[in-house]
Amino acid sequence: RGENESISEAEFNKWLRDQLNETHLSKAEFRELQATSMLASRLQDYLARQTPAAVEQVHLHLLVVENYEDALKAKERLGNGEEFASVARDMSTLANVVETGGDIGWLPFKALPSELRWVFYLEPGEVSEPVIYDEQTGSFAIYLVSEREEAREIDDAVMPLVKANLLQDWLTKEASNQKITFHGRKNGFDSETYTWLMWQLERQ
Repeated sequence: RGENESISEAEFNKWLRDQLNETHLSKAEFRELQATSMLASRLQDYLARQTPAAVEQVHLHLLVVENYEDALKAKERLGNGEEFASVARDMSTLANVVETGGDIGWLPFKALPSELRWVFYLEPGEVSEPVIYDEQTGSFAIYLVSEREEAREIDDAVMPLVKANLLQDWLTKEASNQKITFHGRKNGFDSETYTWLMWQLERQ
């Protein structure tokens, strides 16, 4: 509830009861999870404050096709001098990519997930080789970096990605120095652990 005066005590209590019913957690367990979530949010903000407002960024473009054969066709068309946006609108299977012509926008290194950070090192004008985009559907992606700037201010819309990846990088680094245990009884994966995981997933 915090200091939000627009939420009455009765409204808050009803919300809390609903949360406890949905998660099947005790009040103490729910409070612990909320505290952890708040701590993670504050840590994200702290890590973001350590990041300069202006950093190196690339102007990234994406084209997604159904299979490897289509990816090779798209790559050939690009190699023959066709505009990336034109090929993306013609061949991409992602609606938002079709609308923008594959233009994702300006992204700093930390806005990219770790498995995709290699695209940051593409030279301006360089088209990537086809890479798997979604293993379940078998779709492939082609990336292009059209521009690079050494110091560009991070867009507000991109900052949540940067914050999330900064926290994930920090957690990955810290995990190697810590002993990780399950939350369940006897350090096992039980119904309590499952409930906690489902609650976390529903919050995403």
